Amino acid sequence: MTDDAQNSVPLSADRPGETPETDLFGYAPFAEQLGKSICAMEKGDGLVMAIHAPWGAGKTTLLNYLRYYIGHAPDVSRPILVQFNPWWFSGQDNLARAFLSQLQAILPDKLKGMKELGKLIGEFRKESAVSPRFSD
Repeated sequence: MTDDAQNSVPLSADRPGETPETDLFGYAPFAEQLGKSICAMEKGDGLVMAIHAPWGAGKTTLLNYLRYYIGHAPDVSRPILVQFNPWWFSGQDNLARAFLSQLQAILPDKLKGMKELGKLIGEFRKESAVSPRFSD
């Protein structure tokens, strides 16, 4: 087997890259720079980003590389990442409850003093699950 064959990464129609070492499309440098920019943001500043591309263009790969670079940043500058995939849920109520559940699971473990917030999120999530529905 040649060195090229040993070092090649197999292509897959629907398997996103996990780490920059598997970068076949040149996304890693962009993800690295974006990760550095996110980590350098002032605390308390808000940020909303979107990745828009057709199916199969590598959006999940880009996000995986971004998580990789942020995860390797120094602790002091590393933001808390909460992974959430809204495509797994149907309906606005299910989506909101699922997101709150994910926040409740992540935040108390990541930040000291967040256990109380986790409890409040849990209470809010439970209350929203039993809220009355309006009908015609």
